[in-house]
Amino acid sequence: MPKGDHDGYRVAIDRAGVITARVSGLVDGNQLDFLLRDASGSSVGVWISPATTNGKSEAITWDVRAPGEYTVGLRARGNTWRSDKPYRIFVETVPGDIHEPNGDLGSATWIAPPSKRSAGPAASTESGQAVLDSRVLNVEGTILPKGDTDHYRVFMARKGTIAADVSGLEGGQVMSLILRDGSGSSVGVWLYPTVTNGTTERVTWNVAAPGEYVIVLAAKGSEWRSSKPYKLHVETLPGDVHEPNEGIGEALPSDPTSVVNLSLTPAGDTDVLRIQTYGPGVLTVHASGLPKDVQPQLLVRGSSGRSLGVWRNCDLRDGATEPQTWDLPAAGTWFVVLSDRGHDARDPSLFQVHTNFEQADAFEPNPDLGTAIRVASGAGVESTILPAGDRDFFYVDVAGEGTLEVALTQVASGFHPSFLVRDPSGRSIGVWQNPTVSNGVAEPYEVATKVPGRYYIEIADQDASVRVSEPYRMTVRLR
Repeated sequence: MPKGDHDGYRVAIDRAGVITARVSGLVDGNQLDFLLRDASGSSVGVWISPATTNGKSEAITWDVRAPGEYTVGLRARGNTWRSDKPYRIFVETVPGDIHEPNGDLGSATWIAPPSKRSAGPAASTESGQAVLDSRVLNVEGTILPKGDTDHYRVFMARKGTIAADVSGLEGGQVMSLILRDGSGSSVGVWLYPTVTNGTTERVTWNVAAPGEYVIVLAAKGSEWRSSKPYKLHVETLPGDVHEPNEGIGEALPSDPTSVVNLSLTPAGDTDVLRIQTYGPGVLTVHASGLPKDVQPQLLVRGSSGRSLGVWRNCDLRDGATEPQTWDLPAAGTWFVVLSDRGHDARDPSLFQVHTNFEQADAFEPNPDLGTAIRVASGAGVESTILPAGDRDFFYVDVAGEGTLEVALTQVASGFHPSFLVRDPSGRSIGVWQNPTVSNGVAEPYEVATKVPGRYYIEIADQDASVRVSEPYRMTVRLR
């Protein structure tokens, strides 16, 4: 009353959300127009004319993007009627979740526990592991108002994997998710996981560096809103504490004989160990405790990065690989490289890499005349055929004409000795000798020494691919 009357009703909402209004008690044929205005008087949309049935209007809902005071305005439709019968207006304010506003990167909600987050991303324990490490996080929110996007911030102590799923969705609701790094750059594209019984499939992202990351949620296509809370489940899965150790420059220093705990995460991760040896020898590597989805491959590189052979594909048996052996020809720095063959397996579970280095005898290197080791007449010397293809050179000084006898004892099973004697000029005396071995003792061999000087004995296995870690004993006698 009177005709042309406009009524306004002020409400307040403390977060972005929705305001809903409806009217009852209208006289048959009377219809109302609705309009919402913000505190400045600006309209939120246009006048709306809901249908009226049995004196009750349909409910009208407005999406409001900010907290504050709003006014619901009413007028007779077209200003064509007046009535002294009272109407009743019902107004409901439904604010968004308590994390609002979190609609952009700068306002993203931390979902790490406050006690953890208060320590700060750089905090660490005495063991050197970051305080913010692997854990499962849960947070509730709502997609309200329509078009709402929710941003949730997590911290990764190291490169690794972030996994997420959403539950509590109602029928027909599809959620969109994307991950952004601290600068706002996207990690991949928007994902639309399948929803089953109100829960999305789990989605995972590989993150290549430590730092802050933001998970963004929205209704697919901004098609829906809901005051019913969803629950976001997030799992941060950093790689092992030795990351980054992907390249030669980042290789993890390790003892030649050791056990190291590693993991292959994120997908495509490669782990590199750096070992230092002080002589030639044999390096054996195997892995245990491997997740079933990993198809491991191993490679050894020298200090220049050049590989010793090719990648070796390792079959798994009860989570362990067969030992792989490499012959290291010299002292130096060596790199053990492990990765998944398909570069697609990822699992934060720790597995063990076992390295064992068996160094050659103390006389190494002695592979030629210039590095030959002196042996006194009547004295014995012990040596090994390590690594495979090893050749040992010894010499004895002869005062004059006589006989030189070479005797080998402690000959291990699998060692088929072969030796050659050279005169002071380095020329061979006779041919390579392959003595018969019985009970670890080789048949002695004698040569005549016709001139004084230095005589050389070269010892090897008849098969250049053989390695023998058990020492043999050689004795030289001059008569």
